[in-house]
Amino acid sequence: MDYSKAVQTAREKIPESVSSHEILSQVLEDFLEDIPVLLEKIDLSLEEGDLKGVEGAAHQLKGISGTFGLHDLSAVSGELEWACRESEECESVREKKLALFAELGLT
Repeated sequence: MDYSKAVQTAREKIPESVSSHEILSQVLEDFLEDIPVLLEKIDLSLEEGDLKGVEGAAHQLKGISGTFGLHDLSAVSGELEWACRESEECESVREKKLALFAELGLT
């Protein structure tokens, strides 16, 4: 996955009211740096068969992205989190992840 594209997509969708606020903009930059880390954790956890790891990273991504108004990313992350709870098979979660992230252009 091209993690830099995910960061750029997120940056473009941040509401102006958040990005123009001095304090929030610094917190936002920290979050944007965390996006690739969380996406990589999701991918590595899937490779290792660790659905709890995927669920945890998806949960973090959902919460933080929702806080900054990235509702599409938050919704997709929430669906991935839910898929981990509902499935015991990494392959079905991997397929769900690929489909969900493709919707956002993050393939």
